[in-house]
Amino acid sequence: MGAMITMSGDIGITIYPLALTTVIPLLIGLICYLLPNRYIRNVLVGIGVLSAIIGGLWLFFQLSSSGGVITLEIDRISLLGISFSLFELISALDFALLIGFLLIAWERRSYWAGLFALLQLIPLAWYEFMYMPSHADAHGSVAPVYIDYWSGIMCLIISIIGSLIVIYAIKYMEGQRNQNRFFAYMVGFLGAMNAAVFSNNLLWFFFFWEVTTLACYMLIKHEETEEALRNAKWALEVTLGGGTAMAFAIVWLGTMGTPVTSFTELLQASGTNIIPTMLILALAFISLAGLTKSAQVPFQSWLLGAMVAPTPVSALLHSSTMVKLGVYLFIRISPVFQHLPSLGYILAIIGGFSFMVTAILAISQNNAKKVLAYSTIGNLGLIILLAALHTPFSLTAAIVLTVFHAISKALLFLGVGVVQHETHSKEIENMDGLILRKPFITTVLLMGIMTMIIPPFGMFLGKYFAVQAGLEFPLIIFFIAVGSAATVVYYLKWIGRMINMETDAELTPEHMSILFSAPLVVMLSLAVIFSVLVAPVIQSFINPTVEVLGFTAPVSSAFYGTSVITPWGYITPVFIGLFLLAVFLVPLFAHIDRKALTKVYSCGVEYPTVIGGVYFERIMGEEKLNDYVNSLGVGLIAVLIAFGVLAITMSGVI
Repeated sequence: MGAMITMSGDIGITIYPLALTTVIPLLIGLICYLLPNRYIRNVLVGIGVLSAIIGGLWLFFQLSSSGGVITLEIDRISLLGISFSLFELISALDFALLIGFLLIAWERRSYWAGLFALLQLIPLAWYEFMYMPSHADAHGSVAPVYIDYWSGIMCLIISIIGSLIVIYAIKYMEGQRNQNRFFAYMVGFLGAMNAAVFSNNLLWFFFFWEVTTLACYMLIKHEETEEALRNAKWALEVTLGGGTAMAFAIVWLGTMGTPVTSFTELLQASGTNIIPTMLILALAFISLAGLTKSAQVPFQSWLLGAMVAPTPVSALLHSSTMVKLGVYLFIRISPVFQHLPSLGYILAIIGGFSFMVTAILAISQNNAKKVLAYSTIGNLGLIILLAALHTPFSLTAAIVLTVFHAISKALLFLGVGVVQHETHSKEIENMDGLILRKPFITTVLLMGIMTMIIPPFGMFLGKYFAVQAGLEFPLIIFFIAVGSAATVVYYLKWIGRMINMETDAELTPEHMSILFSAPLVVMLSLAVIFSVLVAPVIQSFINPTVEVLGFTAPVSSAFYGTSVITPWGYITPVFIGLFLLAVFLVPLFAHIDRKALTKVYSCGVEYPTVIGGVYFERIMGEEKLNDYVNSLGVGLIAVLIAFGVLAITMSGVI
């Protein structure tokens, strides 16, 4: 393969790391789809994920050596003596994908999916085949591939966390049907995600954005039960709706007086205090696309319905793919909100509202996967809030939360998957006394929950940063405070069930495959090590990302990397971690004589003791709150779109 490539920076770069993280996983996914032999397929899956991990690490090393930004301008590709334009190839694949969506809509009798596919197909066909050729001079040549520290961090999350989930899935899916199709989309998902975060050209980004929509649909419907088919159809309709908003924005931007066809041009066009009103509507539509992808209120139901998919799919969607693409987009365009604060505040309210209400709704849930789903929606809302606040400190908090949420949420989903695999239940009430029955996997779940809610772990630090970033906004602080308190409640309820000692549960052997245990141990190790060493992690990874996005890094490290320096003082995760280790883990694993436990006093009358969780369904259950929550969410989305529409009816600027 040959290509004309130029790069910013002082050192040369090969195309190999990009191929390892994008092309190889996509090709292996295609081969897996066509290959019925399980053993050969498993080997290929292993090669695919190893390729992604090596490529991600290699690329990040080259990124660090090149000053933090790599741009690739690809002219034509030569393969087996045939030369063709990569732009034309991606354009052809994009239209083939949209036609595929139309066929799926016809098969599934989904009128909304068909409508949204047509609403993408028609304007994009006009734009690419009629408008762009006649305005070629107005559309400058901009590098279609742009890789900076933010792209690099996302690539590491996708390639490492996503690959560990795929390895876990090899064991989890044993004996299930349609494995070739399952692993085709799992491995291909990684390649499509990496390609999306590397894309600077908006049309390229849109294509890979919609490839993830297709992969998500196929994975949700994998078991092909009536519920799986119904929920996959709904997920397709909602996410295609977001894709339609993205398509409208791309066409709108490309037909402006000064066309905008890439993220770099978008940031340049909006990088002044005077922003063209024509640009504001496009930004509102891009934001709408990001909100649907991240399943923010009122679009949260598609991600909740996706829990019918096998657990590895849930882990992949929540930690390193699909919904993470939405927050990637918001952080990518976060400099825009410096010069358009009104749009930023609207998005911050939507994200904060989503964080608060989903945390409250999670309290009423007994299904562990649904609790984790609500937790994901809420934390993504918090990240969107922080990206929209457009300050250096809020952006630092957003990136910290993105990294640590990916690790901890994958760990928790995979832990629940093991419990479900062993006990055939994902109900929290059925985990009563799990510490006595399955001590290893219970320890993993307990540690996973702790990494989400207590210091010194990265999620707690990110939320501390979030509070500091939002101090000037009372409503934002209210959302964060209520959402964080509710988060602690639903996680502590879960912990209480698992460590209950007043139960007849007995220890049972834990025969766990290394394909289960290895990903769990690696993820837990990453969560602990990165949290304890969070100061050098911020110094080496987060700060360069904040700076390359146009902000001044507000946080630094001190005392040989053991402390984080913030404008409000020092934080020393190492010593906090050692203290909490003694407070929580030592008593947890101390020997307890269960015969010495005092029984519940019942006035001499023998009653069976039943300890059950309190879920407050009548007060804060889905049936009670969903109508109100969704109505408010729709109202906030209407405000977002109205803001964009009003902008173009006004002369001058906003």
